[in-house]
Amino acid sequence: MLADMNACRIARLGAGEIAAFNRTFRQHEDVLAHFGYAVMEGAG
Repeated sequence: MLADMNACRIARLGAGEIAAFNRTFRQHEDVLAHFGYAVMEGAG
């Protein structure tokens, strides 16, 4: 059975990890938006 585990996995990330991801992903927000994703607000 397939299950979307993204929300569960993301919920386990710490604020420092999210901030580190956001520092990288903010440089590529246009690419993220193209695929329907966005940088997580309120972190980093």
